[in-house]
Amino acid sequence: MPVTTPTTMLEAVNHLLTAIGTTPVNTLEVPGLTDASIAKDTIEATAREVQTRGWWFNTMRNFTLSPSGGEIVVPPNFTSVRPALPTSTQAGETRQFVVVSGKLYDTMTNSHTFTSQVRAEVIRLVDFDQLPESVRWFITVRAARIFQTKVMGDEQLGVFTSTHEIEAFEAIERDHRNSTHSSIYADRIALRHSQARMGPAPMGPRRGGQQQGQ
Repeated sequence: MPVTTPTTMLEAVNHLLTAIGTTPVNTLEVPGLTDASIAKDTIEATAREVQTRGWWFNTMRNFTLSPSGGEIVVPPNFTSVRPALPTSTQAGETRQFVVVSGKLYDTMTNSHTFTSQVRAEVIRLVDFDQLPESVRWFITVRAARIFQTKVMGDEQLGVFTSTHEIEAFEAIERDHRNSTHSSIYADRIALRHSQARMGPAPMGPRRGGQQQGQ
């Protein structure tokens, strides 16, 4: 694969395999519980962990959700749904809601019932092959360090180090700063990242949820 193209899932898996001294594979379509399938699972879990923090590429700050049959069903790839913040042209969403059982729940009326649209700030999960390259590479490095520890029992025995992870994370933060306008929204995202900054040490993936980052 030319270096001018973004990292693919297959390439990411092979980075993880190489990190533990295993021969790379030519395809991910291999049945059974193999090193390659475990590596892919680790990458996907890490991708969820990284994305649930909310970044410029997967956060929509003024997304409209409409009721159907009196209820608002939340798409399954939305990991966070919050009332929209005010902008320079619009007031913030006044209704308060959370996600319960895959649907919006109005905490002021204690009901799933909605009779009109709501505006929300949402964080959604994006497929690996649709992510910006800096994000793909950070996920790959972080997943490799987690994978190394799982398989070898000691991260120091692997190829990727905490320095690699820190450098990759700094690249994401730089892209985020360059892509996010200065606003109340940008300040909120920056605060969220400063409070929940990922440490360099490998850790088990945290599954995203409605309250992630709040």
